[in-house]
Amino acid sequence: MENLLNTINPSARKFYNDGIFDVTKVKLSHIKKQPARTPIHWETVYMLVPLEAKQAKTLIVDKYQGLVAVRESPETLIKHELSNKKLLEVPRTVRMIANYLGIKEYVPHVYRNLLLSPLKAARKNSHRPWISLGQVASYELTAKPDNLLLYFRGCETPVRINATFNFYQQRYRDAIKVQQFEKKYFKQIKTALMKASAGTMTQEELDRTNRDLGRFITYYYEQIVITLIFGPRATKADINKNRRFIEEQTKAIMQ
Repeated sequence: MENLLNTINPSARKFYNDGIFDVTKVKLSHIKKQPARTPIHWETVYMLVPLEAKQAKTLIVDKYQGLVAVRESPETLIKHELSNKKLLEVPRTVRMIANYLGIKEYVPHVYRNLLLSPLKAARKNSHRPWISLGQVASYELTAKPDNLLLYFRGCETPVRINATFNFYQQRYRDAIKVQQFEKKYFKQIKTALMKASAGTMTQEELDRTNRDLGRFITYYYEQIVITLIFGPRATKADINKNRRFIEEQTKAIMQ
């Protein structure tokens, strides 16, 4: 959408009379569209902006749809919509890779050419805005050192975010660092697979491998929880009786 302000209610235009879409000002009541559950086309997403309303927790800023409010939080959207598409994609693994690369916080979510980077949580609900860095065409400094204007590809409306120039630059460097690491990592896996087999995996085989690997990782952590709670002599009765508790504890250590 060339002009994001076209999806602002007329009564709320006074908050954007400078022609800038300010993510620190936006509220659900400003948006024309009601909260919806719509397929997310990540290749056209500009930003995920957290909202404080009960009816909607995220405002999706999209190249074609404009401003669309949805019920899920930004982190939930990323986890449910993207995480299951990535090999070895569990929160613990993401943090391990980031820490290995020296990224201790503001961990980016990289999926192929999608570079999603979190900003500082500026709202009461502690959710973070996320920027699709590959969609940023240019940026501009403002009179306030902690504000930055972003210009997204195919959009004439500048977007004001609460970030310094140096902070934004560091987020971009971190995302590129993770992307380059993942490319090398999966290239190594591909090489190993090619050596182990004369053929290549079909898409069906690849999907099955990803599913099985996810189940294996979960199984691995379940065994750790069971051993810690019941010791090496845990019986099936012990496990079945405490299945829900085991699953909760496994999920906790994987996050």
